[in-house]
Amino acid sequence: MTPITLPDILEAMADAIPDRTAVFTMEHAYSFAEVDERATRLANHLLGQGIQPGDHVAVHSRNRIEWVDAFYGCMKARAVPININHKYLHDELDHLYRNSDAVAAIIGPEHVEAVAALGLGIPTLVLGEEYDAAVAAASKERPDIERSADDRYVIYTGGTTGMPKGVVWRQEDIIRAAMNASRFGAPFDTVEQLAQEAAAQESPMVLLACGPMMHGGSQWIMGNGHVAGCTVSLYTEPTWSPETILDLVQAAGVNSLTFLGDAMGRPVAEAILREPERWDLSSLFAVSNGAAP
Repeated sequence: MTPITLPDILEAMADAIPDRTAVFTMEHAYSFAEVDERATRLANHLLGQGIQPGDHVAVHSRNRIEWVDAFYGCMKARAVPININHKYLHDELDHLYRNSDAVAAIIGPEHVEAVAALGLGIPTLVLGEEYDAAVAAASKERPDIERSADDRYVIYTGGTTGMPKGVVWRQEDIIRAAMNASRFGAPFDTVEQLAQEAAAQESPMVLLACGPMMHGGSQWIMGNGHVAGCTVSLYTEPTWSPETILDLVQAAGVNSLTFLGDAMGRPVAEAILREPERWDLSSLFAVSNGAAP
């Protein structure tokens, strides 16, 4: 039986609904087949570089499609993606990299100097030309590797009352506990069942988490979407603004919008009040606010 893991669910969806949009950005709509292939190529690159099952790989970037690649690609290789807050400065970064025992890092070009200053001596893969060349050269055949529901998922906290701490989950447990809400928490027995349900769904939802992918809330919204075979909208602008969030809601036809606190939610509400006719929000039927409302 296929283990209940995030990469196994992605692969099952890519087989069952290959052409359905998995990730929508303002630049491109990525199908489940595309997301699966991108993650597979990264996984094969990591395996070729000697990454072993259970190894921790830091993901240090603002939102971009490569964050999704890294999230699934590490897990396809049975490695563990470690969320690095790209707003952190030297001391916080030093703690997080060392505390997480990261053996490699996937980093945005704007963070290269900050990582180099830590003197970690670990290999890095820089997003952009270096990353693109590495994954293009890697095989698109899914790695022949036996995964387990015990494979780990780790999320580092925000460090509100001290330095960030890594919270460790079994993958099957985090899927059932935090990534099954789009199915209203309905029980399921197999990955194949999830794929069959998704294929039968004629009107899959479109979800948007406004926050950064390094935040657990955004990762869980993506998980909620993909566990149910739904589309997840990804905000990839270099700076945040309520107007561009609403542009994405309109362009993607978002049904469910999640804010990570009032610092995001209130400006969006105020933008709508200022210009009530500017955006067509007729697709939107659910708005939620978590983290720090």
